Amino acid sequence: MLKSMRTKFLPGERMRYFQKQKFMELDSILRYFILLLFLKMGFLAGGCDFNMNQPLMAQSNVVLGTSGERFTINGTPTFLLGVSYFDGRNYRESDLVTLSAKGFNLIRVWLDWREDSYLDENGNWRSGAEQDLLRLVDFAHNQGLIVDIAILDKDAAFGNNKSDRDLAVRNVASLLKNKRNVLFDLANEHDTSGFLLQFTHSDAADLNALVKRIDPDRLVTISSTGCHLICTDVNNVETGNIKAEIDEVNVDVLTPHFLRGSDWAAKTGPRLAAIKNYLQSTNRNIPIYLQEENRRNDNTGPTKDEFFEAAENAVNLGAAAWIFHTAAGFTLKGSTFFDNLDPTERLVVDELGSRILGSSADRMPPTSPRNVKIVIGRN
Repeated sequence: MLKSMRTKFLPGERMRYFQKQKFMELDSILRYFILLLFLKMGFLAGGCDFNMNQPLMAQSNVVLGTSGERFTINGTPTFLLGVSYFDGRNYRESDLVTLSAKGFNLIRVWLDWREDSYLDENGNWRSGAEQDLLRLVDFAHNQGLIVDIAILDKDAAFGNNKSDRDLAVRNVASLLKNKRNVLFDLANEHDTSGFLLQFTHSDAADLNALVKRIDPDRLVTISSTGCHLICTDVNNVETGNIKAEIDEVNVDVLTPHFLRGSDWAAKTGPRLAAIKNYLQSTNRNIPIYLQEENRRNDNTGPTKDEFFEAAENAVNLGAAAWIFHTAAGFTLKGSTFFDNLDPTERLVVDELGSRILGSSADRMPPTSPRNVKIVIGRN
């Protein structure tokens, strides 16, 4: 007969034995969570990209909407705080994860961007571009990010050819029909003269109608240059252009690009207030989106405090969204967004989310908590 394998204890040792076993279990758990924290800190430093496994828990879609003069996400009024991320085809997952963690909930992407555009000169998709765009939009969705997509611009490869232009818009609207975390900007600075794209409000109205036939619920805007809606005199609102964009083009969001003089930050509030006062006087209360404000060039330009002042003025005077405009998102093929920031810009990005939206950031959290494994380089 086998002898008992039970441990024999001397008097007083049984309690010490079980206390030691319990301590070892707790120590293992503590070491595990320290490891997870270490990995997370490494990820947020922007040193590597992520390969995300299947979600641990499926959650609701991120659905962008509007309510009066505000954006909504899943029906909740939400201020959108974003960054310029034009080179979207070379996006980095680590960038989007980190931006979301820092309180941002919006990125702005151009489809016709330099040599890595999504569309060719005839408005067709370039090889692999459809899947690239879907991956970007879906990954952004999983981080709780809205994607503002500029479809056309003043140097678009297909220029003024209406059929090519229509095809480009039709292709984009059809591909993204079921993606509700997306806003369309029909054309960046549509009123710019002297370039390939010559664009009237009537042209914009036709394109918006094309989008709405494919996707009636898609939110659409069209951006304009500094003096199109309001110029140097904050009392001189260009009411005719505002009415045309709202009543003729039928935009859902008004998107002026304010002038970038030395007093740009201080004038953000008065310019915004002047446009809002006009909208209220005519019962046209729609969101105002400050999409492309001043930016730094070669380590010169606006200070950190000026960026904070402009963003705070935007929030306090009732803008619906504000973009931190930067060249850091212009070239992403060989570097990350965070690698490209200059020291002042990095301070702005690190502090802006909590400063503008507070510690309980007014944003959607990531929709899909995920298992994470390290992958060196782009997926």
